[in-house]
Amino acid sequence: MPPTQEPPLRILLVEDDKNDELLLREMLNASENLSCTLVVATRLSEARAELAAQEFDIILSDLSLPDGHGLDAVKALRAAAPAPPIIVLTGLQDEAVAIAAIQAGAQDYLVKDKTGTRMLMRALRYALERARIQENLRTALAEKEILLKEIHHRVKNNMQIISSLLSLQALQVDDPKVQAMFEESQSRICAMGLIHQRLYGSNDLARIDLPDYLRNLVSMVLRSHPIGAQIDAEVDVESLLLGLDIAIPLGLITNELLTNSLKHAFAGRTKGVVQVGLHAAAGGQCELMVANDGVEDLSTRAKPAGLGLSLVEMLTRQIRGTLAVNHAHGTRYTIRFPLAAAA
Repeated sequence: MPPTQEPPLRILLVEDDKNDELLLREMLNASENLSCTLVVATRLSEARAELAAQEFDIILSDLSLPDGHGLDAVKALRAAAPAPPIIVLTGLQDEAVAIAAIQAGAQDYLVKDKTGTRMLMRALRYALERARIQENLRTALAEKEILLKEIHHRVKNNMQIISSLLSLQALQVDDPKVQAMFEESQSRICAMGLIHQRLYGSNDLARIDLPDYLRNLVSMVLRSHPIGAQIDAEVDVESLLLGLDIAIPLGLITNELLTNSLKHAFAGRTKGVVQVGLHAAAGGQCELMVANDGVEDLSTRAKPAGLGLSLVEMLTRQIRGTLAVNHAHGTRYTIRFPLAAAA
């Protein structure tokens, strides 16, 4: 079978000088290895219309047009067609302008009276090869994102299964303390599973949107506790994106402190308030605050910390943070940790 012939290269030339257009046509026709179709637009508005009507492989554009000048022309072409590479072909020999054009979206910068057929062909081949590599990278990235989403989805489902198994196991025991231990373990698993659920539906697979996550976590903890319906929640979380290595410990810390408040702070009360706050602080720090307006049982201060508070202390050390507790007007826990830990 004869070899498959490559389709002609579709080039959009944005040029209002007829002499420059003819010269470019001569250079393109002089190459025996290049088959192309050339569409010419003499104005930026015509170029945008052509880009809207059909696809092109490469855009060759001057920087000085009747209705667009300098970098604005490059930016307008890039906005009209994000995919095809743009090669600037101009009479202006200025290194600063060349760098700025590349930063604005151009792939190459050629000076007209310095550009011959060989240089033009090399620029076209380089542009096509780079466009092909970029397309392969975009495809690979899209496949990786799909795979990561599937992993988060499966992790979330597996955690739901574990939570259900713990619930079934709790039904087999009569001791309320043992049942409470199963319920606390379920709550911790749900706090971690919620992160993977948020990542599965997110465009950013590496970092968690903390305001959305913590609001959902607080609601989940309140719904799962017998007195949760009588407790008001105040959530004030700054819009921060943190990595999994920080988001998971913060979620578990918040879960433990909220659960501890619901268990101990509101004994004998039908109303109460819990607060959760997360904000960037001075010195490159971040501050998590979990508080309640309940009445503290002062006798617990002399007792060893239970599993929940021991877990909070361990997780705080994990994110290189410090834990402070204030017992005035209820109980307020403050965890400060370096934002650099979230990088």
